Amino acid sequence: MLPRLRRLVPRLLRSTTASAGSAAIVAGATATAACAAPNNHEDKGCSSNGRPPIILGFGNPTVDVTVTVSSAEMDAVGLRPGTETAGQSQVIKQQIVDVALAFPAERRETTPGGAALNAMRVAAWRAGTAIRVAFVGSVGTDEHAEVLVSAMAAVGVEPLLLRDPTLPTGLCASLVEAESKDRALSVVKLMQKPITVLLILPF
Repeated sequence: MLPRLRRLVPRLLRSTTASAGSAAIVAGATATAACAAPNNHEDKGCSSNGRPPIILGFGNPTVDVTVTVSSAEMDAVGLRPGTETAGQSQVIKQQIVDVALAFPAERRETTPGGAALNAMRVAAWRAGTAIRVAFVGSVGTDEHAEVLVSAMAAVGVEPLLLRDPTLPTGLCASLVEAESKDRALSVVKLMQKPITVLLILPF
């Protein structure tokens, strides 16, 4: 997969110039710019050849598994509404994620997650062809990875993903108490392997 990363990133960056705003490298945030008429490229922060600017996001992509539960079901897993399992062991976090996955499919809502990834999706959806958007991260080769890939494809985000067949895609269990509507979170991220991407940026 690393050779694919090396091929795709230069392809996205090809012909980008040093104009201000011609590219943005972000993690968990967005930057937006739009190209106007060819004569206004310099003023609008676009490359001189008229190609749109680039947003490149880095982050930990996860799939959110949301389940609405009763207070008794919340108590059964040792959680309270409005809390999360940060600081707990990976074993406890995984147990809570497994509880969420064990609910019947009709009670589970599965959606793409991860702040950086969702920021890139929103940027691509909002700007359309005015910008180019890519995302760098790691996923497994399971069904949850396909949820993320499909979500990126739907809005035109280029997936620059390291796919590890030995590890599951990161998951976030979100248990929402039916009465209060408050949620409790447990996140199990994919054990990240270093992703080395050589970027030669002409700016």
